Amino acid sequence: MNMIRTFHPVGQGAFYSEEFFNSEQNCVFRIVYDCGSLKYCGLQRNSYGTPLEREDIEERVKRAFPNGHGIDILFVSHFDEDHVNLIPCLKSYQIRRVILPLLSAEERYMLTGYHLSRSRWGRISDALNSIINNPEDYFGNDTKVTFVRPADGERSLMGNEVDDEGVGVDDLQREVPSLTKISIGNNLPDSGRMLRWLLIPYNHKPHRYYNLKGELKNAFGAGFQIANLKDPDFVIKNLKDLRRCYKALPDGINRNSMALYSGPRDGACSSIGEVVDGDIWGRYCPCDQFAEYWLDRVLRHEQSSIFHGCPGCLYTGDISLDDADLTRVFGRYVKSIGMVQLPHHGSLNSFGNGNLPIDGRVCVATYGEKNQFGHPAFAVKRAVAEKCGLWVDVTETDKSRFKVKYTV
Repeated sequence: MNMIRTFHPVGQGAFYSEEFFNSEQNCVFRIVYDCGSLKYCGLQRNSYGTPLEREDIEERVKRAFPNGHGIDILFVSHFDEDHVNLIPCLKSYQIRRVILPLLSAEERYMLTGYHLSRSRWGRISDALNSIINNPEDYFGNDTKVTFVRPADGERSLMGNEVDDEGVGVDDLQREVPSLTKISIGNNLPDSGRMLRWLLIPYNHKPHRYYNLKGELKNAFGAGFQIANLKDPDFVIKNLKDLRRCYKALPDGINRNSMALYSGPRDGACSSIGEVVDGDIWGRYCPCDQFAEYWLDRVLRHEQSSIFHGCPGCLYTGDISLDDADLTRVFGRYVKSIGMVQLPHHGSLNSFGNGNLPIDGRVCVATYGEKNQFGHPAFAVKRAVAEKCGLWVDVTETDKSRFKVKYTV
């Protein structure tokens, strides 16, 4: 069985995919994790340095999967625009299932108000509004929707728990708990051998919505109704006060993010990986200060250990590592992880204490080269270099696409 993992170049945003192929090299299963790009982040450009229009990025998404198989699962980590606003482009493919974080009604109202307050005219796109408030209607009858409940306290995948077969994709309920093991082996026929591959979502939700609710009550009084945030007229009338309430939370309310483990069920497995798009020697040293140290480790032994035997990947969205200990959460599956998507485009605030399995692994930062947020942070690059990780930049330029093919 071959699997191709791709970090697509969409600028300041996120669009990642995994495609599984049978022995005839036909795609038999495809997942996508997030699909969006910030609309306004300075000069986005193509590989030749000329301006990159929004339509060009949308066309990249529409052309990403030429073989017509469609998308078996679309994972949505959270509801920031730069993670979801290209989802309308995916609707040209058949999307069979969408898996999203579960939000309460009040949380949906507060999230809608957040996006309304950020816009100049108190507007939110119809697509974004529907994905937040009515995803089942938005995706239609041919797409099944599953919501992942927030993590329950200290639950994790540590220790010697029984490693069951997991839940088949077709057996997923409308709501599932965090750390549900989704088995896609039955969907991957290959010469009669079933690939034991799991997708494990983890919806971490710190108490930021509760903190925001307190800020809103203080600003508008005890009689304030959270449902008012869905009313554009209310938002426009109270825009200044609302913005102050949302800004009172560092990094907004979207540190709530659903991480995903995609990898083998049985830990490290027999696999061979090779980079098929991207120059492993030309652009993976994070900074000149660590070049000699980094190259010494990689040239001696790190590359083979990363791309052989560890085909799993940890996708983090915009999660804050100060809030969630993903190394502990995913426990014994960490040894199968060879690639990590760095949180929030390499943001230092999200990287926090750095408790992430990055040592000796491929660490991918996706961002726009001219973004106004300072992503990725030099301190994050340094932390990756000090742990001998291989740093990968994926930006808006087409040549920055990073694609790895695994034979599992």
